[in-house]
Amino acid sequence: MPVVVVSHSGDFDVKIEALRLGASTYYQKPVDWRALVAHVLGLLGSHAEERILIVEDDSVTAVIVQHALDSAGYQTAVCSDSRRFEAMLLELRPDLVLMDIGLPHIDGVELTQFLRQDARFETIPVIYMTAQREDGTTLRTAGSGGGATLVKPFAPDVLLAAVGKSLEHYRRLRALLERDSLTGVLTRQALLDRAAAALAVADRDRRREYCLAMLDLDRF
Repeated sequence: MPVVVVSHSGDFDVKIEALRLGASTYYQKPVDWRALVAHVLGLLGSHAEERILIVEDDSVTAVIVQHALDSAGYQTAVCSDSRRFEAMLLELRPDLVLMDIGLPHIDGVELTQFLRQDARFETIPVIYMTAQREDGTTLRTAGSGGGATLVKPFAPDVLLAAVGKSLEHYRRLRALLERDSLTGVLTRQALLDRAAAALAVADRDRRREYCLAMLDLDRF
């Protein structure tokens, strides 16, 4: 359960102690309540709406990782062939990518560099997975735009903690980029992106229906 601390104290040691005890964020009074509410809404984002692309060629690891994420309520898809990465990106439009480094044909670092050169996906968090940590690999991952690195084998709770923290940060960043700071409504580009994603889902699943409502608010 996320914990947000609100206090009059501005003491730096108090803030650090709150974070050590598990607080997600520390707000000092007087509080910017608009920022606080936006942060809380970000913390309460539904896992059912968050999509994770698992790029992993080892079928056993892919099954273990996918089961852990599915059990936590995430939507997942597995890309076992790095040459299908672009197609699956466009199809799934993930909120996070779990990227194995040691892939045949095109490795995970190269795929991340490809991801970052596309404006549609440049802010998506990437968590690397690797069987071993080497100096050369660490240097490459640091310069590729990826995030944390999980060394295999890792426990499911370690995976879920890394995924949860990355998605929390991504939700907050996306809210800043996609919504008008005064009204909270989606920007034009964000609205078009959401519509494109919804139409892509509707093409795959004919049972789902969508409705677009346009409201003209006078003196808004």
